[in-house]
Parts: sequence; C-alpha cells; structure tokens
Amino acid sequence: MSKKIFKTWFGICDFEITQSFKTVEAAAKQISPGPAAVYKVYSDRVRLNFARVKQESYDDESLAGSPVASKSSGETKKVSKHENNET
Repeated sequence: MSKKIFKTWFGICDFEITQSFKTVEAAAKQISPGPAAVYKVYSDRVRLNFARVKQESYDDESLAGSPVASKSSGETKKVSKHENNET
C-alpha cells in the first residue's frame, strides 16, 4: 500500500497585479486581470492562518471492502442563532 502525505498551508498575503493597456478606455473597461496580467506576491508579507496534513492511500484494494458511508439519523442541532443585520 503506497501512501502520500500532503501538507497544505492556508493564509493571507499581500499581492500586486499589473497589466498594460493601449488606452485609458481599455483599462477602464477591464473588470478583472486578464491573461496578460503580471502577478507579484510579497513573500515577506505572507500570514499563515493554519496548516492541514492529509494522508491519502492509493491502494485499489482499500476501496473494495469499504462500507457505504454511514447514513445520518436526520437530526440536526442548531448551534447558533441567525441574526438579520440588514440596514
């Protein structure tokens, strides 16, 4: 059985995206960066929130005898009250 272990980091970073245009009108019409945009990530301003380690098995036999996912009893528990904050 071969297993791979992955670690993924999640966080926030500061970045800058630039793109060249021929006219001001063309730049004004562009809503989001296009394929010609250049992305720069500031590595000294990366803030890590959390990391996750995951182990995956690629053994074909490991799935053959797996039971079907357990069914929920249908019960739910309310854990927080919804507040309507519309103004």
